[in-house]
Amino acid sequence: MAGRNLFHESQPGIKMAGASGPCVFIAHRKKDRDKAVEVGRIIKTADIDIYLDEDDKPLQVADAVKDHQKVVEYIEAGLSKSTHFLGVITDNTVGSWWVPFEFGMAKNVGLACAHLITKEVKELPSFIQVSRILCNDGLVVAWVESLRPFLKEATTGKLNQVLTELAVTLLPFLPQSRPLSDLKFVD
Repeated sequence: MAGRNLFHESQPGIKMAGASGPCVFIAHRKKDRDKAVEVGRIIKTADIDIYLDEDDKPLQVADAVKDHQKVVEYIEAGLSKSTHFLGVITDNTVGSWWVPFEFGMAKNVGLACAHLITKEVKELPSFIQVSRILCNDGLVVAWVESLRPFLKEATTGKLNQVLTELAVTLLPFLPQSRPLSDLKFVD
């Protein structure tokens, strides 16, 4: 079965990481929903579970009625059940308060954190330097490969398919060979 969005049955909205595999929490601004969904779809092809806020129906209900306490609780629960954090960073992210909050919480619970930086982004907050920065296709490939130890033996063969799909999908908005030195980190 391909990677799924699993929710704990006794607590709606709480993401369950696979018992023996990774779960990637994908943080993004609502304006970048399509990019986050596509990245999540590709990750799931390797039988890697994801947490994507739009799939957390109770979180969506809490957000719609502006129950901020519940929104935070659902985000915290999703992070606590995940093994990895991936922030999708575009120029739209600059206006987001939630993505930095989710990143801070991910660091707090000890998740392996990475940020996918699209090609239009030139400046980043300096705190992002404490995570893995994926600003070119080679770094994305290395990040996906870093998930290999978390996968079941039968699943590791699917990584080649995932790497191919990532390359095809991400090339339009991710530079192939941008060095980290091209990014400016600001306080």
